[in-house]
Amino acid sequence: MADTNAGEQRIELVLGPLVGLLVFLFSLTEIYERAELVTYDSRFNVRNSVFGPPPMNRHLGTIDIDLESIEAEGRYQDWTRNKYTDVVRVLHDYGARLVGFDVFFVEPSTNLVSAEQIRALDRIDEATVSELLAKSDHDELFRQTIVDAGNVYLGQTIVVPHGELGIEEIQQHLAPLSADKQEALAFIRQQSPVLAADADNTIWRGYDFDPPLRSLREVSRGFAYAQTVPDVDGARRRFPLVYRYEDVLFPSLALKMAADVLQVPIQQVVIDPGNHILLPNAQLLDGGVEDVEIPIDRYGNMNVNWAGRWEDTFTHYPHYTLREAAWRQDRQALLDDVKSRVDADASLRNPRKLLGNLTGAGYTDRDLLLTVVRAYLASMEMESAIQSTEGLTAADFWKKKGISEPTETLSLIFDKVRRTNLVADLLGQDPTLTSQDLLVALADEDEGEVSQSEYYVRSMFVDGALPDAARPLYFYPYQKYQPRNGASAFVSPEDVDGKILFYGLTAPGTTDLNVTPVQGSYPMVGIYPNVLNTILERIFIQRMPAWTDAVLMIALGLLLSLLVPRLRVLAGAGMVAGIVVIYSAIAFFGFTHAGLWLEFVAPLMTVVIGYLALTIYGYIIKEKEKEFVQGAFGHYLSPAVVDQIMTNPDMIGQLGGEERVMSAFFSDIAAFSTISECLTPAELVSFINEYLSDMCDIIEAAGGTIDKFEGDAIVAFFGAPLYYDDHAVRGCMSCIDQQRAMIQLRERWRGEKALPPALMQLRDRWDQQGRPFCHVRIGLTAGPMVVGNMGSRTRTDYTMMGDTVNLAARFESGQKIYGTGIMVNEAIYEQVSDQVEGRRLDFI
Repeated sequence: MADTNAGEQRIELVLGPLVGLLVFLFSLTEIYERAELVTYDSRFNVRNSVFGPPPMNRHLGTIDIDLESIEAEGRYQDWTRNKYTDVVRVLHDYGARLVGFDVFFVEPSTNLVSAEQIRALDRIDEATVSELLAKSDHDELFRQTIVDAGNVYLGQTIVVPHGELGIEEIQQHLAPLSADKQEALAFIRQQSPVLAADADNTIWRGYDFDPPLRSLREVSRGFAYAQTVPDVDGARRRFPLVYRYEDVLFPSLALKMAADVLQVPIQQVVIDPGNHILLPNAQLLDGGVEDVEIPIDRYGNMNVNWAGRWEDTFTHYPHYTLREAAWRQDRQALLDDVKSRVDADASLRNPRKLLGNLTGAGYTDRDLLLTVVRAYLASMEMESAIQSTEGLTAADFWKKKGISEPTETLSLIFDKVRRTNLVADLLGQDPTLTSQDLLVALADEDEGEVSQSEYYVRSMFVDGALPDAARPLYFYPYQKYQPRNGASAFVSPEDVDGKILFYGLTAPGTTDLNVTPVQGSYPMVGIYPNVLNTILERIFIQRMPAWTDAVLMIALGLLLSLLVPRLRVLAGAGMVAGIVVIYSAIAFFGFTHAGLWLEFVAPLMTVVIGYLALTIYGYIIKEKEKEFVQGAFGHYLSPAVVDQIMTNPDMIGQLGGEERVMSAFFSDIAAFSTISECLTPAELVSFINEYLSDMCDIIEAAGGTIDKFEGDAIVAFFGAPLYYDDHAVRGCMSCIDQQRAMIQLRERWRGEKALPPALMQLRDRWDQQGRPFCHVRIGLTAGPMVVGNMGSRTRTDYTMMGDTVNLAARFESGQKIYGTGIMVNEAIYEQVSDQVEGRRLDFI
């Protein structure tokens, strides 16, 4: 029995870790990965709801080719590159730090002359046509803008096979490179990160690539691939920072721009697959210098720390808004030039002379000249009237001019000049006024317009005063856009200065929308500011390696193996619930505060399945133990004792064999051989069964254990397998109760036909002789003895042995000469002397 228990305990000890190991193996499957990714996504949403989004670098944002831009510009597939030219130009003028294109320019565009351009011609001759064609060479215009800006990164593509292909399969896919691609590959080789020493190059391989147009890439700040990688469920959570083509490492657009921002030459970036990407001596945004290590998997992917929903994170400039800002910048630059020229030469107040001066200075767009000059002259007249007449209203001004219904343009100019002069007067009186102070002072004015006027006036201040060249205080309005905080903002140099922007598609219905942890339809151009934000803010997310998951799950399984078998079902369930809650909290806070991606599903599966497995196994073992107890001990233990053992199967271990102090019982019917001679076999069985049943009921009621029957003799003991401190008292009282029961039994046998005739004759003869019929002798001793299961390998009995046992047998048989019914030893009598009467018989 001890060996069996030890074996079962070994199985229980192994069962938990085995469950952990099996769950770990399951965690390597795609089915498991899908479930784990769901919990990973929920961590972003819960984090942002509970703690708010992670730190977001205010300089990061996107340029959105959104639905409004497409509606304004026309079908996206028909866009010419001059549409990007205006945007790049205004961003450079406004101080944007970097612009990365998630748009690919891999082929030359076709020169197109629009109908509007032809209609605008004053004449058609060779020179005019040449000039028109030059303006229609959008690639050259875009190229020159990239040169002037000096901050443009272009995107390229690299073709990566689905799944993992070996080197031989990749070689089969490789196609001969064109001269242009060979040239691009040679450049990339010179601008490539390096592989860490002794590192295995497990970076994902590509078998083809498409670089940007040569004329554009050679003047750009750099070019790199702009692609994302899906997870098993198609969602985008990771970003490939590096691919490889043949022996060349291709950095991603995000990695190259991050290295630029941190002032780390891309050739010094070190790739260690499965560990990190090292950017040595990075110039951090806070001014410090430090090595930056970006955790990556063995394929070169980093986990993106998604900041939140698209509309709630980073700056998003609509493409068309920026293009309008470029046009506004053109008009404003001309207006500022007009103001400067007139300030330097008052005679230029004459419209005809002013137009001639501007034309001579190289301004060729006559429509633009007329529009700006008219606005300047109108604003100059309006400002003069406003300054000379305090409290002048628009109605009074137009009335004096004799204009009953001014155009909308003139009305807007008057309002802007009036409002800007109010702002200038307030700031001139007290330059320390805040924006809020101005809004309070000009509460009746439109807040957005006041903000624009304030920005313009402050930008024109020189040594705390407005120069004459700033007059009149009219400016073209800045383009408004919707920032993430919900308030209205406008595109200005202050707003754009230092921005790191990524250009890409965001319109619904385009192919560049995908599922992310934070949103079901997320524009993929937004992954780049999220990647750079993760790097620049150093808020990395690192998934624990597989070996740590294996250790964790096996350790959890071992913990269950040690604890669950020792607990009841409800207590074990409570413990499991506690482990689930504690681990869930650790996994969540590890994610939010330490950037650790701890497996969630597998450990909880280990805990729950391990608990169920151990509980079910324990239940099966307990049932087997109960069956064993019932079958092995039911024939000599009382039902009450058997029930107690089955309730507490650990007691089975006590049935092995041990020495303990307890009481041994032997009883026998005097002259039983004579009685049996008077009975047939059937009558003998009936007679002895009746006697033994009554006696055994009394023994078991006192907590005794029946050891065996030897004919009419009963061997029993008190104090095993359940130990009683009062085993001597129980045994003694049982003896007395049996003698009393024998008196009642003899009376019952005197009934008519209660005994077979031959036995009745024997009883009557003994009565005449003065001998008691069916006299029972009982020997009871207390002392040390060995008790337990004893026997052969195939059959055992729960019995006792020892000198105390032998003494009880001699007490029973030795009463023949004393004529007594109960004989006990001194150890018994000492414990019952205050409850029964006795006398000393002899020494044995």
